[in-house]
This record gives sequence, C-alpha cells and structure tokens, in this order.
Amino acid sequence: MKRKKSSTKSFLFFFVSLAYTQALQTWGSGLFSYFTASDAPSIAPSIAPSGTLNGTPNDASSVRPIFPWNSPFRIKLFWEKGYRWQGSKTEKKWCVTCAETPGPCYRNKLIHIEKCSTTTRQKWMFYNTTGFNTAHNDTVMLQSMRQQDLCFTLVDREIRITTCDTMDDRQHFKIRGESSKFHIKPALKEKACVTQHHHPRDGEELIIDPCKVAKKDQTAYWTKKDKTTHWNQNIAEWSFY
Repeated sequence: MKRKKSSTKSFLFFFVSLAYTQALQTWGSGLFSYFTASDAPSIAPSIAPSGTLNGTPNDASSVRPIFPWNSPFRIKLFWEKGYRWQGSKTEKKWCVTCAETPGPCYRNKLIHIEKCSTTTRQKWMFYNTTGFNTAHNDTVMLQSMRQQDLCFTLVDREIRITTCDTMDDRQHFKIRGESSKFHIKPALKEKACVTQHHHPRDGEELIIDPCKVAKKDQTAYWTKKDKTTHWNQNIAEWSFY
C-alpha cells in the first residue's frame, strides 16, 4: 500500500509540473512577441507633430480659425437724447453693413452703414484669435457672419472686408467701453475711432478719424444691438473700459 501511494504522488507531481511548464512557455512567448521590433515604441515618431509651440503655430499666417466665440450681433451707431444728425433730433438706427453688390459681403469691398434690418450682411462675430499673434492680446477681430472667412480690415483710412488673417495687424481692433456704448479703435492707430464722414447717411462708408473729431460729430460711439453669448466674458478678456 505504501508503494502505491508513492507512485500516485509522483504521477500528480509530474502532471502539475508539466502544466506549469507549458503555462510558463505560453506566457513567455506572448511576452516576447509583445516586445518584438514591429510593436516596440520607436525612439522618435516618424512624423513630426504639426501643432503649436508655446501657443504659436508653425505657420501662423496660414491658419484660419473660422469658428466664432459667440453668437452673431449687429453693431449700431450709438444715439442718445441731445444728438442732432442731419438737423434732426429723432434717432435713426444705422447698422454696420457689408456691401450687397457685386455679391453679398464681397471681398475687399468697403463696409458702410445702412438702416438696421435683419439681413445677415449686418451680422458680425468675434473671430477666435486664441494662441495667435500674441502681440495683440487685448484686441478683437470682427468677422462677417455672411462670409465667415472675411474680417474688418483697416486700409488707409477706410474699413474694408478682406480675408481673415490673425497675423495682419490691420485687422486688430480695440473695443473701449461697455456693450451699450463703446469705441472701436484700430490697434495701429489708438487715437483714432471707427466712424463715418460727419453726420450719418444711408450708405455712408466707414472710415477712421481722430476720436475728438468723431465725438464732435456725435458719431464716435457704437452699441451692440443683439443679445450676444459671452459678451461679459469678452469684456473681461479684452479689457473693456
């Protein structure tokens, strides 16, 4: 009986050892295949990243972020009691508008004022400049809702609508004031204000004049006509005062 028990123990030990050996070989094979040359991480990526370095794109002038930070709004010429335009004390609502011909908001055309309406040619948005042209952290770019690749651009004294480019200093403006009454000042000429010739008339083109001249003509200020998402956030970020 003792000899039979010893034989049984030897058989069980052999069986367990064999199973353990096979399991170890299988695991080792899998581990080895996991670290084969085809799957192992390379020393350096085969394709260099195309992102940004310290917030600056590799080619900032070619980047066109066309999504707005907020909803569209109209920019209306500010009016208050005591103003007299063209000899009239009655308010006329004039809104910033891009040209209708030869096509709606046509590239390089002058921007002008028209009677405020629901046309999309009067709808504007703040262009997203995050991480681009950090020399203008306190400025905004004004983008057409109708043609979302076109922005306000200062050309000599005129305001035209041209291809949005965050690296174009002529497209950067400073908003000074609150949403109900503010100046629009070109970043390149901070003593000037966006206005139009003397008292407003239908179709009159936007230009820049010294702010003191525009104030004398009662056309130095603008107001936001529509509810705009994140306007208060913009006030904080762009140092409205």
